[in-house]
Amino acid sequence: MLGGHRTPRFGFRTDLHRPDDGENADRVGYMELFFDLVFVYAITALTQLLVHEQTWHRLLATVLLGTAIWWTWISTGWVTNWLDPNRGPVRGLLIGLMAASLVLSGTIGDVLHGGGAAFAITLVVMNLGRPLFALLALWQNRRDDAANFVNLTLWVVASAPLWVIGAFTAEPLLWWTLAVVVDLLGPAMLYAVPGLGHTQYHAWKIRGAHLAERVSLFVLIALGESIALIGEHIAEALPDPLALVSLTAAFAHTVLLWFLYFDRSESLGSRRIRGADQTGAIARNTYSYTAALLVFGIVLSAGATDIAFEQAGGSIDAPVDCGFAHRCERRLPDREPPLPALAQQRTVPLPRPGSVRISCAHPPCTELCRRSPWSGRWSWSSELSS
Repeated sequence: MLGGHRTPRFGFRTDLHRPDDGENADRVGYMELFFDLVFVYAITALTQLLVHEQTWHRLLATVLLGTAIWWTWISTGWVTNWLDPNRGPVRGLLIGLMAASLVLSGTIGDVLHGGGAAFAITLVVMNLGRPLFALLALWQNRRDDAANFVNLTLWVVASAPLWVIGAFTAEPLLWWTLAVVVDLLGPAMLYAVPGLGHTQYHAWKIRGAHLAERVSLFVLIALGESIALIGEHIAEALPDPLALVSLTAAFAHTVLLWFLYFDRSESLGSRRIRGADQTGAIARNTYSYTAALLVFGIVLSAGATDIAFEQAGGSIDAPVDCGFAHRCERRLPDREPPLPALAQQRTVPLPRPGSVRISCAHPPCTELCRRSPWSGRWSWSSELSS
């Protein structure tokens, strides 16, 4: 009390820290698992971003956006390692981050076509809101833990303009590469800030068993995307030996990835971090950085499964030019008037009957081929051009 007035308090009065002991100390809560469900959609969107167009530019975009998604998820995992997800305010935080993550996932496909603003702004709001909430939640009762989030928030402030500026430029990937570098350098530099110094390893005390389980569950989510892609193509692959071999190889590869992480590495990592003094340093190197490489490998292999199936004779949506249609036309006695050439469309190889859905921008072309001798062998659709 100063002069009869109560000194203003900063942060939550209620202790939102995760219990130090008991059954909930290291347990992954149901709210955390519910939050993870959004990232099933995110991984699918990342896979499709690469499959849609196999170029170096797309690969760079997939890696950058994937890094941003991963960093969002693992940063939330660190926060719930300190905060109790069974408390109301923490649940509110996770639900808000969950809704924002849906926006991130839903805009991944548009970031290279002028839709990057929604992605970048949502990402910045999440990256700023999460450490600020942790700062408020820990300040009253866990001042040492809260002090770490002061430095962390300042690093987020440094990368935020790079994300936003990139969203409003013609080539956002350049700016976003710089933003990703800043975000990844933060933990490696112990969030050093001029005038404040850097955080200390001993201050990053975490529950290793909890974070190890969180990352393991995310790896399973990523592997689930590969399984889902294989299951999606099973019915189409059964009549085609080459396509079936492709899916069999993809399934074997997914199983091997499971063994790569869960057969020994997961248990060894969990035991090491449980008995370590500097748990924060081990968690940073093992779970924030190294585990990301495995997740990226799983996402890229899922995309490769989709691409390999298509090239082995799977279902492809492809436009063709009128050369094929003109050949159909010459075989018909009641042919339509000559058709305009569609120079913008490209001809694609036809692996096998029934395997390609061919679209044409000119309706008479489609109609002619419907009436051709091959009408039962190919699936045709019409797309009117503007």
